[in-house]
Amino acid sequence: MRLQSWVKIFVLALVFMAILAIPTASAVTEHNGSETIQANQYWYYKVYLPNGGGVEYEIKGNNTMNIYFLDQKNMALYMAGQSFTYIDAGTSLNTQHAKMYFTISNASGGTYYIVVESAGNWPVSFTYDVKYGEDLETSFFDFFGTTTCLISAVFLLIWLGVLIWVYKDAKRRGKSGLLWFLIVLFLNIIGLIIWLIVRPKNRIG
Repeated sequence: MRLQSWVKIFVLALVFMAILAIPTASAVTEHNGSETIQANQYWYYKVYLPNGGGVEYEIKGNNTMNIYFLDQKNMALYMAGQSFTYIDAGTSLNTQHAKMYFTISNASGGTYYIVVESAGNWPVSFTYDVKYGEDLETSFFDFFGTTTCLISAVFLLIWLGVLIWVYKDAKRRGKSGLLWFLIVLFLNIIGLIIWLIVRPKNRIG
């Protein structure tokens, strides 16, 4: 493939990564810190979203924890030691690291609680980072991590180059470039292997 084609692909990849990195946020509340709780204690963080919105939190502990996301009614039940129901989207059980992002609909707006308790008979020290807001959104870089996004972008760049090569190679050999482009796009590695097996040895022109 010509250098000019690779430069174009590289520019497209940079634009794609830039789009992934753009977060949109307004009126966002953010709080972070560290806490230590004993086996018979719990810690909570209040999330106030009267009109609904986005919630993002990351909690890392030195021991396993139960992290619940509760509405006001079930928080009262939890504090009273009674049976309660947690919200699956924001709950992570028996874990040392939880990173969650989810939304609350306008109709379900109200006061919510992130609750951390030890998952066993041991104390837990943990750090927390909580963001929430009516218009909170998160970027792929924020949620999945920069390293993961960069590796994904590299693979995307390489795969885009392969697709363009298949398209041009098929045309040079008298086959439908678009057809083989689509075959490799949808069948991935299997499609590429098929093309390498069936591609004519001689070019046309």
